[in-house]
Amino acid sequence: MYRPDPKKVQRLLEKQYGYPPGIASRVAENTRPLYDEFAVAIEAWLRNDEMPGVSIDGITLAEVMRNRRCNPIAAARLLGGLLDADLPPDQRDSLRSMLTTPVVVM
Repeated sequence: MYRPDPKKVQRLLEKQYGYPPGIASRVAENTRPLYDEFAVAIEAWLRNDEMPGVSIDGITLAEVMRNRRCNPIAAARLLGGLLDADLPPDQRDSLRSMLTTPVVVM
């Protein structure tokens, strides 16, 4: 499992996503470990580089970020659910549908 550097995560959440410092700090410190498949993409994001295309079951990290309107850490956590071998097929289908359906903001 991969754990991103909390200080770098906090800095980018504040800078790129406008998180208030206290919330960014809590989010960064409480980020659970991610699957190793996301390490290269998250490290690229932390260096302000272009993220390589990470795809799980045909769904990309960028697609999840766009559809769920979230940062790369949250998108990796969501997409990582598809890597769970214990996830029943019906829940896997439901998760795939959620990840590929854009969030509607009213």
